[in-house]
Amino acid sequence: MDIQLMGYPPIVRRLVLCLGMLGVSALLLGLTGCSEEGPPIFQVTGRVTHDGEPVGQGVVLFIDDQGFGTSANLRADGTFELASHHGGGIPLGEYHVAITPPDDDYDYDAPEAAGSAEDFPNIPSRYQDVSTSDLTFTITEGENHFEIELSD
Repeated sequence: MDIQLMGYPPIVRRLVLCLGMLGVSALLLGLTGCSEEGPPIFQVTGRVTHDGEPVGQGVVLFIDDQGFGTSANLRADGTFELASHHGGGIPLGEYHVAITPPDDDYDYDAPEAAGSAEDFPNIPSRYQDVSTSDLTFTITEGENHFEIELSD
């Protein structure tokens, strides 16, 4: 991914990414026609920790090289479960992964007052973008569970 959005808040980066994914999805749907059956999907769960402690606030983002992506909020115990427009899981393949701070407190009227990445030291900045996180996971048939340990 060559889009340089590091200077923008995480919600803006995620919005740009999602809009791009929607465009690609719409294009592919238009080229292939409508179908009631989507690709086979498989359950994806996981847990995110930093220094052995759960990362209880944030968002985990999975995106493949074709532009398909999905995200899930982290629970208080650091766990997550992915779902997509295909249902309770995601299609097979290799995914690039990022962990971002939560968007809940972002104030569009006063962005300078919103929480920043520095407010979440348990999510080091390199993990907040799929192009720098170096996290990749392959979804295989069956259940997929990933333990993601973030380090400084």
